[in-house]
Amino acid sequence: MNTTYLLIAFSISFFIGLAGLFKKAGEQSWKALIPIYNIYVWIKLVNKPWWWLLLVFIPVVNVVLFIGLTVEILNYFGKRKVVDHVIGAIAGFIYLPYIAYFENVAYVGAVDYTKTSKSKPREWSEAIFFAIIAATIIRTFTIEAFKIPTPSMEKTLMVGDFLFVSKFHYGARTPVTPLAVPFTQQTIPVLEIVAYLDWIQLPSIQLPGLKDVERRDIIVFNYPYEPYRPTDKKTYYVKRCVGIPGDSLQVKQGFVYIDGKKEDFPESGLGMDTQAVQQSQILYPTKFQAEVFDGQNRKINFGTHHGNDSTPVWSNLNYGPLWIPKKESTIKLNEKNYYAYSRIFKFYENKRVYFLQELADAYFFLHKLKTVPSNNNIQEECYRILNNNQGFALPIEIQKLADVFYAQQNSLNQKEIDALIQAVQDYVASGCDAEMQDILAKIKAFDGSLVKNDFPDELAIKEYRNSAKPEFRDDNGFIENYTFGKDYYFAMGDNRDNSADSRAWGFVPDDHITGTPVFIWMSYNDERGGLQFDRLFTFVNKDGISRSYLWEFLIGGVLLWLANKLWKNKKAKKEAAQ
Repeated sequence: MNTTYLLIAFSISFFIGLAGLFKKAGEQSWKALIPIYNIYVWIKLVNKPWWWLLLVFIPVVNVVLFIGLTVEILNYFGKRKVVDHVIGAIAGFIYLPYIAYFENVAYVGAVDYTKTSKSKPREWSEAIFFAIIAATIIRTFTIEAFKIPTPSMEKTLMVGDFLFVSKFHYGARTPVTPLAVPFTQQTIPVLEIVAYLDWIQLPSIQLPGLKDVERRDIIVFNYPYEPYRPTDKKTYYVKRCVGIPGDSLQVKQGFVYIDGKKEDFPESGLGMDTQAVQQSQILYPTKFQAEVFDGQNRKINFGTHHGNDSTPVWSNLNYGPLWIPKKESTIKLNEKNYYAYSRIFKFYENKRVYFLQELADAYFFLHKLKTVPSNNNIQEECYRILNNNQGFALPIEIQKLADVFYAQQNSLNQKEIDALIQAVQDYVASGCDAEMQDILAKIKAFDGSLVKNDFPDELAIKEYRNSAKPEFRDDNGFIENYTFGKDYYFAMGDNRDNSADSRAWGFVPDDHITGTPVFIWMSYNDERGGLQFDRLFTFVNKDGISRSYLWEFLIGGVLLWLANKLWKNKKAKKEAAQ
């Protein structure tokens, strides 16, 4: 059964059970079926403050709230054993209808704790419940803790730095996936199972912030390249923003130029030693940069730039120029612009653009896959698939494994290698018929004569393109221009010769940016001798990190402890005197 229908069925069952309990509590049962109002009545029945209703609108917090309210209404109907609470929290959609319609329960109200003390399990559960809600609100809208896992931002942020990241600087965003385990991102630690359900995905709303993202800011964002995950569950990256919307950016020998002027970065953000770099390389996971154009309008091919190679290739050392899209700006569509911004059209905005030549190339590639035998060379298979998939969507299994291998430049273990090879072979063996028919339909939308005998006519397509007829469409018809619906940013690591960043995977959409690092509270790295005392309790800004304020924090903590102790002693003496 489709998981969406399953979720709807569970919800209906739960609220039918709630309707039965409402009736037994003296409320009209129909009130349980009215969204939002049912929560208000529910809160009133268990004698909780009205403002709890506001928590319903905070993703993740609302899940915890529902569990808490379920436990509370069980208490009010005399179901006060731990086993009742556990069953209600896990399977309320079954348990509530059962006790409402098949058990003789009565609304007895809350336990009077002035006459009896709370059990230890209840005390702990209440404390944990409110702690989870408070911590989730803080983590979602104000400050969240991160750890630096890679050296891409050295010399500014080091491997082993534990950061506090401010989300209110740029304006916190409401979560997209409300059904998630609190305090997790993608998987549950130890268990290594998915920590969220994508059955429901809400629009993300940005709250007002203190400032806009500026050039040179260090930013934390969701990695844009993971199309198989909801935006808020994509991997967190930290880089330096080197280009903002409307900039024309170019990298020359490792130095960043904006609108033709060399950008003045802080010492820690100057990047690589360009004299020591003999050759540079970037792995392009898609045609985003594999088919772009240089300043002389020459097509740039996928590959590595070597000093003795005269082919114009963009690399991590020499890159651009490239204009960074700005919201509500319009570009004229041509082959150059299409390949430079194709990832935006396909993944980040709701308006898909189709380019005739790319559609034809995609069909020819899929047809070749069906006729050319596959082999077990992972490099060749990944390259063939990843660099020729722009007209169709890859299966999720290939996207996930190939993302690790190419985009993040990590090595695969043998299990992942076997899985990737199997996924590629299964994809080829499937015949790709559905994808091919979809591509043919899109080509026919340009001109029916471009397809003959269920196959694109190369000569007809060439003549069509030479005739200056429209080569771009969206889902509504032919288009000549494209207006961007979002702002985009260009991010690079300070350790520029060892950083997978915008040079490899493209722009950062504005709705992927989550915050900026503000404080390092801990830094530990075995390779640098363990605890890094000079980095403890340091502040972070665009110019680097401050000196350590460890002693100031220690002295302040001791003074607060002494003040608290003196206040308690004074209070105790006053109470004893009375």
